[in-house]
Amino acid sequence: IILKDSGTGDVKELVSKLSDDDVEYILLRLPDTQKDSQSTTKDIFIVWQGPNVKIIERGKKAAHIGDIKYILQPFHAELMARN
Repeated sequence: IILKDSGTGDVKELVSKLSDDDVEYILLRLPDTQKDSQSTTKDIFIVWQGPNVKIIERGKKAAHIGDIKYILQPFHAELMARN
């Protein structure tokens, strides 16, 4: 596992850093707009599979998702993104 990047930007900034030929794991922290307090956040685990990732590579990386979830827990939701 390699930390590729971190930041405080918005979702557009995150999308601009995704690679079309790689599988990436993301922990996105968003402010909870349902709460009055600005200190409350929701963490979202995202698995990004770029559109140019080969099927064999997807299969290899899928075997690691459980371990990655364990490392990045706790999170409130998860999302699989492909494009």
